[in-house]
Amino acid sequence: MVGRGAHTYAGKKPIGAATIKMMVDRRINKAIAEYEASRQHSETSGTNNGSHGSTNKGCSFKSFLNCHPHTFKGTEGAVGMLCWVEKAEYVFSMCECAEENQVKYATGTLEGPALTWWNTHIQTLGLDGANSMTWTDFTRLLQEE
Repeated sequence: MVGRGAHTYAGKKPIGAATIKMMVDRRINKAIAEYEASRQHSETSGTNNGSHGSTNKGCSFKSFLNCHPHTFKGTEGAVGMLCWVEKAEYVFSMCECAEENQVKYATGTLEGPALTWWNTHIQTLGLDGANSMTWTDFTRLLQEE
């Protein structure tokens, strides 16, 4: 190995450690999603002793966190925000997160200034109003900030 840090490929721009980490994270998350889907399929179609499979669509906050969503402080800039949104949406898909829980679960990963910003909106809208916001409306509000 020549050195640490950026890697180059046949005349292309160097790839930084952060980009490599993001690529590895995506691969790992894809593998986890495939494993979980396979496991869930075997649970609902396998031996259930005559009972019906669960019809509960969605995931718990614990299973959402087990998929390792990124945290967001609000100091990462526009690219950091987009990465956070993209990762949250990937986790929603992986966990089959119900739409009505998406804002509530994702805002559970806010920290620092971003959490303060969100708490201000909760005071204005009320907790139920803030958590019932659609993911699209939430991300639009976040982008405006």
